[in-house]
Amino acid sequence: MQKRELSKVEGVLFASYELENDDFKKKVLKEAESLKERPEGLATRGYIFQKTKSGLHTRFVARLERLELGRSIDFAGVRYKRVSESLFVGEDIYMLHSRYRCKKMDVWEEGT
Repeated sequence: MQKRELSKVEGVLFASYELENDDFKKKVLKEAESLKERPEGLATRGYIFQKTKSGLHTRFVARLERLELGRSIDFAGVRYKRVSESLFVGEDIYMLHSRYRCKKMDVWEEGT
């Protein structure tokens, strides 16, 4: 069994089998370019499935496929947010909670 590599092209993370399809690659890169505020760590669905080995988690796969733009779901400690038709951004949930707590503490300290 051949191990598939994960690749980064122009700041977008792809699964290796997605790079074999030039039309898909061009479409995704065009979407990434058109994003007004381009976030860091853009990834395709294939990259997420390959990286998380989530093929066995059919509920997660189905929810990710149906996810609306701007919405997010959590899986295995990462919050995935859909930013375009083909692109997602993943953030570590622990880091998100840490930032939230720090902001909340700053507001609390200013109010006293």
